[in-house]
Amino acid sequence: MALSGGALGCSKIGGEGIAGQPQYAAPTVSVAAIGTVATNPHTVSWTYTQKQQGQRAGAAPQEFYRIEYISDDGSITYSDTGWVSGADTSYATDLTLLKNSATGAALVTNGNTDLSVRVSVRGPAAIGTGDADRYTSAPDTEDFTALNLGVPTLTPGNVVFGSTSMGTNATYTMTSLSAVTINWTYAHGGSGEAQHSYRVKLLEYESGVELFDTDWVTSAATTYTLNYAFLDDFKYTISMQARNTNYVETT
Repeated sequence: MALSGGALGCSKIGGEGIAGQPQYAAPTVSVAAIGTVATNPHTVSWTYTQKQQGQRAGAAPQEFYRIEYISDDGSITYSDTGWVSGADTSYATDLTLLKNSATGAALVTNGNTDLSVRVSVRGPAAIGTGDADRYTSAPDTEDFTALNLGVPTLTPGNVVFGSTSMGTNATYTMTSLSAVTINWTYAHGGSGEAQHSYRVKLLEYESGVELFDTDWVTSAATTYTLNYAFLDDFKYTISMQARNTNYVETT
């Protein structure tokens, strides 16, 4: 006995079902409300929903997601993960690393009321083949009421040459030095975040060439001894920075 039409099961998953209706509806995504954010990294969460149509039960699982941080009107993109494979329904981002994709300007991390997160999801790649729109959700966007990660400051303090205190001048003259201890005062600017880490650099004064860099040291210490064979009749710049528990850096 011959079978009429195509072979059993020849249609792709998610293709036309009974009476010409698609077996799968397009997935939807709903992003959780954000409100005012005062901690970093920021985690965005969402709910994925996808229904099978007709008489078949179940749903096609999420297989891809995409996270974009944008201005409220969508004209500025600060970050875009592109399509990421996975069924995760949350994603963490260090907001202090975000930059305007067009200008390179850093995201304003305090007092910012012009920031949103846009999330899109997709079902399995197999059911999207040849009909991607059906299996890609319309994006859902939630805006930040405000982003307030703090404005920490660092004030240079007493400088010590070897064991001799030199006070708090802006410039110093040194002779035959091998150790300089620098001190500073950290302030959180009223938002309450403690110092999370510090960084000290030594640079050639005129060229700006970097001679030494501690990189970020996780510590609440406000003093550092720089052991270095300083040359006489040579100019140096010592820079110091701190950052708060939200990773916002001082100037």
